[in-house]
Amino acid sequence: METDEIAQEQAEERGRSQIAFPYLSQDDAVQVARTVYERAGGHTDMARLAGYLGHGGTESGAFRQKVSAARIFGFIRVSRDGKIELLPLGHEAVSGNEKAARVRSFLQVPLYERLYEKFKGVKLPPDAGLEAALEQLGVAPKQKARARQVMQRSAKQAGFFNVAPDRLLEPQFPGSSTISTTAEDRPTADSTPTVHSASPAPEPGGSKHPLIAALYQTIPIEGQPWTREDRERWLATATSVFDLIYGG
Repeated sequence: METDEIAQEQAEERGRSQIAFPYLSQDDAVQVARTVYERAGGHTDMARLAGYLGHGGTESGAFRQKVSAARIFGFIRVSRDGKIELLPLGHEAVSGNEKAARVRSFLQVPLYERLYEKFKGVKLPPDAGLEAALEQLGVAPKQKARARQVMQRSAKQAGFFNVAPDRLLEPQFPGSSTISTTAEDRPTADSTPTVHSASPAPEPGGSKHPLIAALYQTIPIEGQPWTREDRERWLATATSVFDLIYGG
């Protein structure tokens, strides 16, 4: 099946959403990448992949969603004649630094990259507000609930909720800024997502443990509101992080 046909079908199912996002989580996309690597050595076609994944054929809706998710997360490329190639990010996810690859692939998704930029360093709104934000970014109203749920699962799987469950904080792992991606490998969307480099937050005293750097990023900018409840929650999280790093 051609790449543009997959994209067209996904767009129709989404109710004409104006931005690319997967219907399945990052774990499902990694499963596809791992299958292409372990069963086919990095190159296969749609028919064979359907069989490897246990689907009756390429017309299976579940199969198409898996392929689409792996493509949108930047793990595979699907050619017009149905050939599938594992991309560098996919290789890294299944045979290298998986944690770093998951961070990069999360930000490969146009919707997730835009959402990350919108709420960078600030607390995410409740589910209703988050769905409204997704709709503002181009998600069709009928698909915003599912888009939110898949985003939240994927963010957790990629480590963006490691420090706080209500903030999208880019994890910092060794090698997370070294995985190459190119513009042609990115999913088609209304805008091309920015490739982020994993740079630590500015902090006194030089380099710190990644968890401490991520925790530091959750402190609101001076002048922004920070309720007592949120401060107490931050202190409790900080205590847990310090106990983990330095021993309780």
